[in-house]
Amino acid sequence: MGSLIGLGKVITNINIQSILTENVENKSMWLFAANEYYRKMQPYIPYRNGDLSRNVTITANKDTGYIQHDMYYSGYVYKGDFNFRKDVHPLASRQWDKTAEPAIKPDVINSIEAYMKEH
Repeated sequence: MGSLIGLGKVITNINIQSILTENVENKSMWLFAANEYYRKMQPYIPYRNGDLSRNVTITANKDTGYIQHDMYYSGYVYKGDFNFRKDVHPLASRQWDKTAEPAIKPDVINSIEAYMKEH
């Protein structure tokens, strides 16, 4: 997993090929993976009014899923060192995707494997 930080955008690259038991080239599976990662990452995304958390674009190609935070200030918050509110998202932090990864990655992998068995 990696992050690209542009002017006002943060893109999380969901690619866990090395952990899955087989090489998967399936756009719908990667779209599922990105949605699942985004859902489980929610408590880590800083939250004031919800715009940063809500305004995302989730896409995929045949071998990677992407979560793009679209607010104009996304990159600033991602790189910043702020005292984030914890009342709505108790684990809110900068670089929320990297902070969330150790805790959520096993669950996301289990969800992907279950998805692959069903499809």
